[in-house]
Amino acid sequence: AQSRGKGVPPLDESKIVRHYWLVKNGGIIEISPKDAADTATMDLIQKHCEALSAEFNAGSFESSVPAGSTPPPSIAQLKKLKNQITFAVAQTDTGWSVRMLTIDPTARQAVLDFLRFQITERKTGDPTTDE
Repeated sequence: AQSRGKGVPPLDESKIVRHYWLVKNGGIIEISPKDAADTATMDLIQKHCEALSAEFNAGSFESSVPAGSTPPPSIAQLKKLKNQITFAVAQTDTGWSVRMLTIDPTARQAVLDFLRFQITERKTGDPTTDE
């Protein structure tokens, strides 16, 4: 199965691991290849995260919703508050991440709700409470 997205390169879900972290000032989407030596997947993850961050900055969040899922209500809040959130790509020890950071309490809640949706829909087993 592949993830979808207009302009976001699809990822082969069988070759990657996703994590969603809820943090004090927002949240982090982290994607890593299952095989650390898989440089092709690592390069694709980087491109995927860069495209995802660009879409988020433009106020488009639908491409990150898993195929077959109903977009969560938090997307409307994210669109409304996108200028209060910083979306940044960062390399991690094992892959790449998109950081969604804010000091605005309403925007932070929208980020947390969006990531909780991802954790539930993608069944990642990540904590649904912030650190």
